[in-house]
Amino acid sequence: MRAMILAAGFGTRLKKITEKTPKPLVRIGKGKRIIDTVIDNLLRANIKEIAVNLHYKAELIEKYLKEKYESIIWKFFYEKEILGTGGGVLNAKSFFEKEDDFVLINSDILTFVDLKELIRIHRKSNALASLVVFENQKDPKPVFYDRKNGKIISFGKDKDFEIFIKGTFTGIHIVSGKIFNFMKDESGFFSIIAIYEKIIKAGKRVGAIEIDDYWKDVGTINSLKEGREDFRVFSFIENDLGEKILKVKRTFKGGSEKRVFRIETDGVSRIAVISNKEEIKSLNTLSRFFYDKKFPIPYIIKSDKKWLLTEDGGKKSLLDVVEEGRIKGFFPLELYKKAIDYLEELARVDVKLFPKDALFQRAYFDFENIIFDLKYFNKYYYKNRLSDSEIEKMAENIYSHLKKHPLSIMHRDYQSTNILINNNGELRVIDYQTMRIGFSVYDLASLILDSYIPFEKKTIEYLKDYFFSLETFKDYDKDVFWTAALIRVLQNLGAFGNLGRKSEFFKSKIPEAEKRLKFILKRVKIKFSMDIL
Repeated sequence: MRAMILAAGFGTRLKKITEKTPKPLVRIGKGKRIIDTVIDNLLRANIKEIAVNLHYKAELIEKYLKEKYESIIWKFFYEKEILGTGGGVLNAKSFFEKEDDFVLINSDILTFVDLKELIRIHRKSNALASLVVFENQKDPKPVFYDRKNGKIISFGKDKDFEIFIKGTFTGIHIVSGKIFNFMKDESGFFSIIAIYEKIIKAGKRVGAIEIDDYWKDVGTINSLKEGREDFRVFSFIENDLGEKILKVKRTFKGGSEKRVFRIETDGVSRIAVISNKEEIKSLNTLSRFFYDKKFPIPYIIKSDKKWLLTEDGGKKSLLDVVEEGRIKGFFPLELYKKAIDYLEELARVDVKLFPKDALFQRAYFDFENIIFDLKYFNKYYYKNRLSDSEIEKMAENIYSHLKKHPLSIMHRDYQSTNILINNNGELRVIDYQTMRIGFSVYDLASLILDSYIPFEKKTIEYLKDYFFSLETFKDYDKDVFWTAALIRVLQNLGAFGNLGRKSEFFKSKIPEAEKRLKFILKRVKIKFSMDIL
């Protein structure tokens, strides 16, 4: 099989970086240029006959590739005037005339996608072309695709197609040689997207192969910076640990800016967390503290200023197990009870020993924290219907009630997505860098009123009663739980309202949080005047 790397652009989005160096030859890491990572993908698929279209500083790219990759059969197609993706492919028609299928791939992407598997899916689908995509509600130039039937529906912003999945096209295509039949009337500059639109209009199939693999367009200043940060982790695994990376999967879809990936080598799976210096420092400090306390968190293998590599705490989260159980008709009560047991272990740790100075963001879940959460709720969900004085009064009532319980270490986001199950069936707690000194019942509320899991009143009551049956909590005021549950769900509604402005996933969770809020309002003992629902 043959492939073509699309490398004729000017790289203007990288500004001064590409004044002397063409974009494909920009460094991504030690000893690696951007185009090297693309070639690595092709070589993993055993593709060694590769065409490259060239324009800007063409001679530099050709010289580099010929000298570094002597075993590859190269064919270079110079474009005196840039021809676009479609024009570039048509210009290289002679290279593909005897091929049933070929791969097109952009020269400015960083990924470890399994091209062999993508080719297999394409050939099975009988599509004239298959585009590799992933769901992305934020893409300003999206592709709409039918996930169930694996096909492209439309390109652009057409609202008629919003019932389908909105995603990002990765710049990876597997294309049938028959595509040239749709280019007979074309010449000069044109986009291959126009050809795909022509194919769809003719009633033919353009496939959509959806991935959750790591992928990054490194063609802008910011994305190149992130790509270089990510590549430091990848380089550590391949150079320092001496292991070949096989797969990198995205594992985090939360509201923060941190990037979390599962990296698989031969028989070993690890988790990479890339974030700002403050968050990574907090994770490191807290990890050392909890190792000593034997609290179940993933072991850190290596850390740097802006990233760390940990053991894989488990490929399944508690949410995954819940969803599997929903299909099979059971709920994993025993795992939830084990998660509650860990809350007791956390409550037994002396808060005076806790390294609160290392905490990311704030150290205490206190009156100010509650004010912040209520304002967040008021702004993004309640449409600013509460005055500052009303918020302050409500916060006073909530905090005075919570203070009936002693202070303890609080995870703060102790929900199903942050509890993993490893191969031995053991739980591992993640995302603990935003811990507070606060109240255990808040974590209980986060766990059993989680908007990601089915809303079952009997299950909530059972797990609440289990919590208060434990030795540490048996004398606690049970009514305080509903106060903690109230502020937790209000915080959830604020978060879902905010993130839901750009994400259908978070927007869809608002009705679930509202169900829980109605349930809580019938039980909470504190007094306040607010028509929440």
